[in-house]
Amino acid sequence: MPLLVFIAALVGFSFGSFGSVLLHRVAKGEMPLGRSQCPTCKVTLRAFDLVPILSFFFLQGRCRSCKEKISWRYPFLEAMTALLATLLLVTQYSGMPPVTFFFLSVAAYLLLIIAFYDAGTQSIPDVFLTSAFLSALLFRVLLGIEESEALRDGFLGGAIPFLFFGALWIGSRKQWIGSGDIFLGVTIGLLLGVKLTLLGLFLAYTGGAVIALCVISLQGREHQRTIAFGPFLAGGALSALFFGEKIVEWYGGFLV
Repeated sequence: MPLLVFIAALVGFSFGSFGSVLLHRVAKGEMPLGRSQCPTCKVTLRAFDLVPILSFFFLQGRCRSCKEKISWRYPFLEAMTALLATLLLVTQYSGMPPVTFFFLSVAAYLLLIIAFYDAGTQSIPDVFLTSAFLSALLFRVLLGIEESEALRDGFLGGAIPFLFFGALWIGSRKQWIGSGDIFLGVTIGLLLGVKLTLLGLFLAYTGGAVIALCVISLQGREHQRTIAFGPFLAGGALSALFFGEKIVEWYGGFLV
């Protein structure tokens, strides 16, 4: 098991590095394939400039060629993706068919990518939303083949955020929530099912409220700015995926 965890972390670091490229190029409207370049001086990066985490610290956070600062987003996303891959292996893989686990992993990875993209741009590209939705749908269908109630649970889970966010979207005239958040909520519902979707939404709104209060206390009401909700939705969903059963078990025991 330790070897598998090590391999999962390495795979996660690699996909985190690719995710950084993906975020940058999708935001610029560029194709995600091709050699990596410095966004400032456009010099093609060499293999030893692209080692996850290590290259950033070896280069002291600057481009080897133009010495421009490299954003901390790159090593942070790499570390988070490695953590994601490790948690997926430890908490989800046991007893799950490899193909089903693959689509679960793709959906979880895309949720993380969406969180980073929305945090930086306050928007979610259709390509990320569609890919995450299809991955979650395929995961749920494959799970339904193994467990008869899983398909129904997934569709009911998707219906909850669709109805809730749809009502908010219509009632606020698109002010309180974006259409992308509705689609993202449906994807999360498909992925998690009813119980964990409710928990994920609770965690998302709790986290969002805490951050909003911190921003208001630090900047004051006169400097309020819009806070993207996608990162909280994705974060709540991933937290529910990895720790939801433990949280529900603890909370139930606490009430008893």
